[in-house]
Amino acid sequence: MAKRRTTRVFIETHEFWLVRRPEQLRRAWCAGCGGEVGHLAAEQAVRAVGITLRALCRMVEAGALHSTETPDGSLLVCVNSLMEQTSKGD
Repeated sequence: MAKRRTTRVFIETHEFWLVRRPEQLRRAWCAGCGGEVGHLAAEQAVRAVGITLRALCRMVEAGALHSTETPDGSLLVCVNSLMEQTSKGD
């Protein structure tokens, strides 16, 4: 009887974000981070990470993402928390 060989393959991935238009990244106070950090509008955030707007809103409502609302009612999402949450799936 022949010996069985087992091969294990490990894959390490790294994520890199590039915001091509710096004007899209707004600096605002984030209560969750405790400082001024980059924020994206909700529509920009969903395009950046490839999720639906509905999924993003669920994450905000669940408290998984830090967010703030502008005086005109627009939703801004903290880039730090967005990166943290989306990298958890890796």
